[in-house]
Amino acid sequence: FFLSEAQLVLADPCAELQQWHLDSATGRGLSVFIPLANVDLDRGPQEVLPGTHSLHDPRQNLRERWRRCLRKLCATHGAVTTMTENVWSAGDALVLDSGTLHRGLANDSLGAPVPILILRYDPKDRPPP
Repeated sequence: FFLSEAQLVLADPCAELQQWHLDSATGRGLSVFIPLANVDLDRGPQEVLPGTHSLHDPRQNLRERWRRCLRKLCATHGAVTTMTENVWSAGDALVLDSGTLHRGLANDSLGAPVPILILRYDPKDRPPP
């Protein structure tokens, strides 16, 4: 793997909810999210749909991919956030398969922007996005 992208995203106060998206349509690669400040629930943590990365597995037929995805979604009762004990702590990394559906939640606070470092790693045999 190689570092193909590095971003510093600022979730401004009153930033809106992001649409569900994935970072790689091929489903290959890793996305790493590292908050540089503590992120409370009202400041826009990440939300993930577990199992959606399996929708991009070419080794499985489409029916099996959907079965695996839905089984994981049912096990977690849907989307999960990056929160543990009501905060996503600064420096705690979230590492995702780049084919996982995720989104940033709204920053409903009136405080400082929330800086999040995002690193994207792709396989060496794939060109950068």
